[in-house]
Amino acid sequence: MDTLAKNEHYRQVLQGIIHRYAKMPRREGMSDLTAICDDAGGRYLLMRVGWDIVGRAHNILIHLRLLDGKVYIEYDGIEHGIAYDLLEAGIPKEDIFLADEPQPRAVADLLAA
Repeated sequence: MDTLAKNEHYRQVLQGIIHRYAKMPRREGMSDLTAICDDAGGRYLLMRVGWDIVGRAHNILIHLRLLDGKVYIEYDGIEHGIAYDLLEAGIPKEDIFLADEPQPRAVADLLAA
């Protein structure tokens, strides 16, 4: 699959994952979940926005970036790990990177260890 086709496929996968999380049922008193999909910029976020029992909520739960046929996990604030959702959706582990360090680590390297 060429990079353009891969990017288009991954774009649809990332949108689907972000929107699926945004539609999850919320417990009473929880703030809204908002999906933000910037296809042109390759950025996909899930944010918690609004008011909850603690006060004002405005934070990122998931931040994914699509660049040159690779998916970078910029931030993962969900319990089981967004990489598992990406793998389950058919994105190969060689195309998923954790961008939480200056040099992104491939998920494939972590799973091999």
